[in-house]
Amino acid sequence: MTDRRILPGLLLFALLCAFLTVPGALADETVPYDLDIYVTYHGADGSELIFTAEPAAVTGQGAEYALLLPQSARGTAAVYMNDVNGLLTRFSPASGTTFVLEDADIRTDPAHALAFRATGYTDNGDAYPILLYTEYEEQETETPVPTPTATPQPRTVTVSVHYRDVGDNAVAGDTPVTLPVGVPVSVEAVPVDLKENYVLTGESPRTVLVESEQGPFPEIVFYYEYVPPVTPAPAYIKVRYLTDLDEAVAPDQQITGAPGQEMVVYAEPQGLSEYCQLTDESQKVVTLPQSGETVTVVFRYTVSLPATPEPTDTPEPVRTATPQPAPGTSFVQVSYTYQDNDLLNYSESVLVMEGETFLTGEQGLRPGYVLISAPEVLIRVDTSGQAEPQRVSFIYAPESSHPA
Repeated sequence: MTDRRILPGLLLFALLCAFLTVPGALADETVPYDLDIYVTYHGADGSELIFTAEPAAVTGQGAEYALLLPQSARGTAAVYMNDVNGLLTRFSPASGTTFVLEDADIRTDPAHALAFRATGYTDNGDAYPILLYTEYEEQETETPVPTPTATPQPRTVTVSVHYRDVGDNAVAGDTPVTLPVGVPVSVEAVPVDLKENYVLTGESPRTVLVESEQGPFPEIVFYYEYVPPVTPAPAYIKVRYLTDLDEAVAPDQQITGAPGQEMVVYAEPQGLSEYCQLTDESQKVVTLPQSGETVTVVFRYTVSLPATPEPTDTPEPVRTATPQPAPGTSFVQVSYTYQDNDLLNYSESVLVMEGETFLTGEQGLRPGYVLISAPEVLIRVDTSGQAEPQRVSFIYAPESSHPA
């Protein structure tokens, strides 16, 4: 037996099909045009939504289009039509007419899914039917998300790690470590403020086991011993002032420094004759050798003696010259002492001529230091080459300990 509720819908659909095939009602079913059809309506949030209709084959009568809409699309909408080829110049109802979106879907109820019907006319008066059906997106079935099973958190305790010397005195602050209960773990010695010159004597890491949250907890102690620092023996730089023939023009000098230290050595000879001219660069960068070893730096000079005047035809008067003794010379031992750094200390032999000569401590002054001994010392050398005094010492201290 046919359901009586379906009969009215089927009857309406049959009448519609009969009307579309009535002779003379509309032009030939062949559709010679290309339509753009779109529908606008306002969503739940008030925003305007636009959907484009696509060609569909439902009854084969006229131009049939299907409008794919979301499930939420209900209520009043406006339809807009345009013939791309320009053959249909007028529509009835006109483009922009409103209609109501119903629940019917073309796939399940094509008779009731006919949401809008219009007729397009050419300039010659030919009429063509336009049918717009609704189709709704299928609802997606949500897959239930399983509730995750909570992973039990491991039981832990926090204990302190100690760092001590052989006398059980602390050599660094304690550090906390979190340990699981019932699981052996390795703990490493990681002191954050270890005293200088202390080295680890025991094993690290160590395996520790906490048996219960209530204790007793294992005592974790790492032991260290003090190792005195080793001061390396100094290294030396020998500074020589020579001609190209390796003849000395001034006494050698010696500079003391730390092994591997990079130093700038300056050409600062003592007792150099005015006839000697430096032909080398005035300073050289030198890296000190290993402990106890000496590296030699040479500065080259030329000796230019004054020219002897040519004899003249005029005879010189005979004079009786008073013989003059050869000037006396003497080497004076000069030492440079730095109060806070033995590696900078050095000494040299300075050639002093007969008469009175002042030796100053400026040449030994290094950046960051001040001279705290007498700035200059008077040296007297007699005709026999005896110097007084024979030893001179200049003493330096850091600027921070002797502010100006």
